[in-house]
Amino acid sequence: MVTQNAEVWRQKANECFKNGNFEKALFFYDRAIRYNPELSVLYLNKSLTCLRTGAFYFAYEAAKIGLEKGGDREKALYRMGQAAYGMREWQKAAELFLSVLKEFPLNAMASEQLKRVTSRLSEQKYGKYDFKAMYLEGKKEKAQLDVADYTGPIEIADIPGKGRGIISTKDTRKGTLIAVSKAFSSGYVDGYDSKLFNMASDVIGASTMNNDLNTMKILKNNPQRSGELCGLCSGEENEKDEEIPFGIIDASLIRRICETNRYGNAEKADINRKLDSHLFILTSYFNHACLANAFRYGYGDVMIVYASDDIKKGEEICISYLDPLHGFLDRQKKLSGWKFTCQCKLCEIDSKDPNCLKRDEMWKEFKEYEKVASPKEIIAKGEPLLKKIRESYINRNEFKYALADTLISLSSAYSHLENFLKSVQCLEEVLTLMDNPLQYIMRMADIYINLAVCYGIKGDMKKGAKMIEKSMELRFCKDMDHFKLLYPDFIRSSLLR
Repeated sequence: MVTQNAEVWRQKANECFKNGNFEKALFFYDRAIRYNPELSVLYLNKSLTCLRTGAFYFAYEAAKIGLEKGGDREKALYRMGQAAYGMREWQKAAELFLSVLKEFPLNAMASEQLKRVTSRLSEQKYGKYDFKAMYLEGKKEKAQLDVADYTGPIEIADIPGKGRGIISTKDTRKGTLIAVSKAFSSGYVDGYDSKLFNMASDVIGASTMNNDLNTMKILKNNPQRSGELCGLCSGEENEKDEEIPFGIIDASLIRRICETNRYGNAEKADINRKLDSHLFILTSYFNHACLANAFRYGYGDVMIVYASDDIKKGEEICISYLDPLHGFLDRQKKLSGWKFTCQCKLCEIDSKDPNCLKRDEMWKEFKEYEKVASPKEIIAKGEPLLKKIRESYINRNEFKYALADTLISLSSAYSHLENFLKSVQCLEEVLTLMDNPLQYIMRMADIYINLAVCYGIKGDMKKGAKMIEKSMELRFCKDMDHFKLLYPDFIRSSLLR
């Protein structure tokens, strides 16, 4: 016969908690509460256990009930503050930690947590982040950054012919921070179930399935977040806004939402067999353009978006879902998975360029050859190709990305052969071609760094310093310390002292 002695269940729960078996501890605490619902310590213990499992909503509710039933106020308020922080309700968390300190001014943990949440409030309101610390933290395996989301001069709006998207709420200058978004959920390759996946053959499948499962786990633990997730596009042609009952997890819908909106780097997976898969909320509302007016990059599980061009009030802000330096047909093929055709200016120009497809084919073949060829072989094949690519652009004045990329390849080959004059000439021509939003995708910041070093070797420090300044601008760096973290190999250069 099952005992109805709440103390017996409490002791079992406490033992499980000490052993780190939090799920079982929760089961036993709930049993104890069933048999003695007025014992406040049970709710406070349950709250602490929920905090350990990431069930912040239930941690908050349990601590609140414990407080109402006369439980330890210091513990109850502090745990409610921790839970509010976990739910990313920064203002509520700050108020709760302040309440703890008002009644219990010697609570050092509450004081520390108040400092922490104050930083989150500053990030959320003003977009003030410690990007240097974020960069270092983001380099760690499975990095989970502790930051707030930031919404800059943007808003979600209906875009004719596209559904929802993001527009600018005011005239925005290039380089402006537009948004910072921490992933709702993440998936990692080593979180896969070996019974479901052969890691060697399905790296991406393992990561994305792990992301799907983590998303469902987060919703199970924090059902109040269902609304923000289910508002995202699910990829259905005639999708409707349906209200899902509180606490219900529609696994099929969640999987479609994750599939449609997740971000990952498949090319990285091909190199080192690792693929991080992230699902974001705010940044999932950005529509795609190959020639985008905003540029995204990530630190760990955080996406950061900057304006890569001047943007007018009311103008749609787009990011690129893929590398626009793929050929025109390759881009269209990749985008077909999202069930739309890109009609940005770059795609429009490429589609009307009679030489585009042939040029892309030559360029693609050269890029494959470059992977296995020596510098001398690259130059021998690349110089004649460069001439053909130039000729193919004779009637086109914009976005000569194949020409720029070929010049970069040749510059690298000449540099390896210590023909620095020719290498610099190639890069200087690239600068004349890439004064447009594609410069972010082309990693022109690296080109400016290479030129800075070359100018430094020649003794032209003034010109070198100007290249450093331009590179910092393209990497959105506000100070030299941050810049040095991004380019550690150049720290010893006299230009960076």
